[in-house]
Amino acid sequence: CDETATELEVDFNPFDTKAIDEALKLATAKNSQISEKKAALVALENAKERLLAQASVDVAAKHEVRRGVSDVAKRIADIRSDISDRMQMLTKQKRDCESFWRLVDEIGHRGADLHRRCQAINDAVIFTPSPDHVLACRSDAKTLKADVAKIKERVQKANAEHPKLGGKGEKKLITVITACNTAISEALALPEPPPSTDESMRDSSHSQSTVVDATRGDALAAASSTTADMIEEDGELTDEDTVEPEYQGRLDKRTEETSDAVMREELTA
Repeated sequence: CDETATELEVDFNPFDTKAIDEALKLATAKNSQISEKKAALVALENAKERLLAQASVDVAAKHEVRRGVSDVAKRIADIRSDISDRMQMLTKQKRDCESFWRLVDEIGHRGADLHRRCQAINDAVIFTPSPDHVLACRSDAKTLKADVAKIKERVQKANAEHPKLGGKGEKKLITVITACNTAISEALALPEPPPSTDESMRDSSHSQSTVVDATRGDALAAASSTTADMIEEDGELTDEDTVEPEYQGRLDKRTEETSDAVMREELTA
């Protein structure tokens, strides 16, 4: 019983999926042993009754046996209750942990999508990016920055109150946060969209772009077209196009180790 109680008190990081699964597996195994302990208690009760029935046994000894068996029965009942409470708590923590990592995945996808959109704007050669697209990237970057800050705050709090998150969980978190920070910086560094002087353009429901012939040898020709037409020519950036299967951002190898070290320090601050 004492061994079981000690094993159930093991602490772990609430965002450590592996540790939670192991703790839940242990609690389930201990719970299955309760029936064996109850059977042993029944045998002990029977032995106690036979002992108490013997007239030759000292009265004080009988009282001691009664107290001993009663203490064992109470201890088993307490352990059974503790295991039940532990399993309920672990089940809830497992759900919360899974929800947390789904949120991390979702933020990672948003960061990858933002990076692709910024890259498309920065790489634009034959057309001027729509001001609406630039402003949308900046707005999404501010929202993403706030969500990343909340994730970091939750992990910092967990690391301060429980064993520090490590292993694959820490690595994944650092990768996602670093990639998101890179995308946020790219979005906030986008050039200011040129102010529109054409009243008809401001009144139009479609933003317009200017197509410019990239060949300097020919005369420059300008034509007005809607952003929708330009996207149709170049291919619309859909979720499937912009979101990588592996959402983690890729860092330049020359700065990866330094960035990881800085991020680990932030998470444990």
